[in-house]
Amino acid sequence: MMMNSEQEEEVWIFGRLVRRNGVNTDDINLANENNVANMTNITTQFPITTTGLHHKGETNLEDLIHTSTQWSDLKFHWGIGCSIFVLLGLVLVTLLHFRKMYLEPDRKRRRETERFAKQQARIQISDREVIRLNERPIKKDEFIDEYNRRKRKKILEQEFWALIRMEKTKKTNIDSNGLNGMDRLVKVFQTSFAVANSLYDVASKKKFLNNIYTAPLKIDSFEKKNAFEAVTAPMSQADCNMFWEMVWRENAASVVMLTERFEYSRVLSFKYWPDKLSDRWHYGNIRVTLQDTLKTADCFVRTMVLQKKHGVEKRTIKHFQIRSWNGGRQPTPAMLVDLWRRVNEEMERRGRLCGPIILHESKQSFAKTGVYIAFHEAITRLRAKNDVNIFNYSSYMHKVYPGLTSDKESYEFIYDVVATFLNCQFAGVTVEKFEGLCKNLSSKRGWFHRDGYQKEFELLNNMAPVLTPSDCAAGYMLENRRKNRDAILLPPDKARPYLKSIQRSSGTDYINALFVDGYSESNAFIVTEWPSTKGTVNYLSTVGDFWTMVFDHDISEIVVLHNFKHKTFREPFWPTSIQWGEDYNNFRVSLLSGKRQPEYMVRNFSVMKTIDDKMYRMLGELGVKLAKKERAFNSVCKYVTMIQLLKWPKYNRKTGRLKEQQGLIQAALLAEELQTKNASKTGKERPICVVSKDGVGRCGVFCTVSNALSRIKAERKVDIFTTVNAVKTNRSVLVKNVKEYRLCHDTVMDYINAETTGIVNGGGIINVAYCNETETETEKESHV
Repeated sequence: MMMNSEQEEEVWIFGRLVRRNGVNTDDINLANENNVANMTNITTQFPITTTGLHHKGETNLEDLIHTSTQWSDLKFHWGIGCSIFVLLGLVLVTLLHFRKMYLEPDRKRRRETERFAKQQARIQISDREVIRLNERPIKKDEFIDEYNRRKRKKILEQEFWALIRMEKTKKTNIDSNGLNGMDRLVKVFQTSFAVANSLYDVASKKKFLNNIYTAPLKIDSFEKKNAFEAVTAPMSQADCNMFWEMVWRENAASVVMLTERFEYSRVLSFKYWPDKLSDRWHYGNIRVTLQDTLKTADCFVRTMVLQKKHGVEKRTIKHFQIRSWNGGRQPTPAMLVDLWRRVNEEMERRGRLCGPIILHESKQSFAKTGVYIAFHEAITRLRAKNDVNIFNYSSYMHKVYPGLTSDKESYEFIYDVVATFLNCQFAGVTVEKFEGLCKNLSSKRGWFHRDGYQKEFELLNNMAPVLTPSDCAAGYMLENRRKNRDAILLPPDKARPYLKSIQRSSGTDYINALFVDGYSESNAFIVTEWPSTKGTVNYLSTVGDFWTMVFDHDISEIVVLHNFKHKTFREPFWPTSIQWGEDYNNFRVSLLSGKRQPEYMVRNFSVMKTIDDKMYRMLGELGVKLAKKERAFNSVCKYVTMIQLLKWPKYNRKTGRLKEQQGLIQAALLAEELQTKNASKTGKERPICVVSKDGVGRCGVFCTVSNALSRIKAERKVDIFTTVNAVKTNRSVLVKNVKEYRLCHDTVMDYINAETTGIVNGGGIINVAYCNETETETEKESHV
């Protein structure tokens, strides 16, 4: 009988199992010859189970098959593993061989040579691209977009390094028509003095700096030869004599001093001008008389009269001293634009026959001088020809004197100043023209019917700096988070007032407050939120920190811009009774007197340190008696005046006119007069603390109005755009919407109208702050 394939496979497997179990093969062959059916007898005789090896001596067919398969797989895997091991060994040997070849000195030297050649080729291509990019000047209308594009693609950084490489190139071709055209790359310009070509020599550079007053560093502009003269700061009386001799010889119209006299413990410049008005100081053969002084938060503007010792001719010059460009601190672009306006007005008043602008900073330094000359020339050219090429002019200055632009940040800063000028070039006007400016801003134009206020406010928001979490690191600290009413409105560390007293409830030096510059002084205001009088789960009590800040920073005026009724919004953070004082974080605050006016209320307080248990024990260990302890703390007492505004200005819905704005004007005038009187007594201007609900709303409006009114009284000029930009420097939401921006304009306009008609009378208001009248019960109830 023939068997199929399945039967043959079963017979083969069966035979293999039988041989393994000791069965005679003859019996199996006999069974195969007789019939396949006889296999059942043999199976019965030699039983094989398929249910598993549960009993001793039984064999599982499936396990035997699986065991044979595992053995075959093991031999296969073992072969693959050996092959992989051999392959990895070959790869490792090859890598070691190539590494040995790579580290050979000859090959390393050849690689460095090739890398240097490729780098030089890339540099040459980069310089050529920069030259091609600056072949034509940038148009006025395209400058801001082009500046943003170059800054985004880091082209400005490439331009600066191209300047540095071109500065070190000694072989140059002189182009005498470069200054007249300024439309292509200026490779080299003729210098105005012979020693400039040898400034790379240290001895020649030292000799040049020693003779700087006899042969000043002269730089041309695109329309005038020797428009600028750069010198170093006088450091002795002899230098002062030479300096004024040079000013007289050059018939200079303006002197720009780009530094203060001192920086920390270093002396940066000798004082070469008189102290007081009408003082006459002699410097060699020149007599200098101080005629007038204008002080702002950013600069001093002095008017001086020069006269020879035995001569009749008198010359008037303007001396501009910048105040906020020291200690690694860079001024704001708006401040430098304002400085350019002041210098340019003086140059236009004197005419083209006047001498050059003389600039100086600290000893043997011209970095700030190069930045000022570059943006001054760029802005002047923009006004005259509606285009500018900063790279070309910077190339010229670097050939005149290497190092006039010291780093890439300064080079980018030049572009930033020019862009700021284009954004706010028509902002400042005189008092007489301010009404026309407001009418022009209120007119709606364009497809979206936006007025000028909306356009200018959008520019302000774009110009405002963006603070990062690293800038406000203290506000994000775990122990300070509960001191903030809003986790977004945090002060930057560089502009916040630090608590210095050791008696602090929270143990940290943090309070949610920040400095804001005034018109005549920097850090003239401290803006903060309404202090929390009771601690909750979400907030800590900050009223103790508030009075600690008042005591530590010698605050003499507090302006509260809200009139909340009792227990409706915030509890008062001051004592409401004259008879008793209250203790806030180891400070005893007592209400001395007060007076209510229709628009505001004035209160006088005394702030005095008190002794706590810790300090009491400390003094006791030192052997100090109780009477001396109390006398030591009670002797430190400071007086504070609080001005609380009762009516905030608002617009009439029907007529759209502003009403109840006199309270804001009078509060700003009163705070300024009190600050001036205290400064005359102490010799130092103390900051004004401005408090609002959240430290944002109304605070920016008050600071802007106060600065604008101060400038009107000092210069008879108004520049709300620049003033708001300065207020928003450290907190971009101080003037948070267009309505508040328009409110600043309308309030200043009402002040100008009231001043013209004689309604504003500051003298009668000031007497209220120093009244000692006792309050009536009605006035006591209306404190909050």
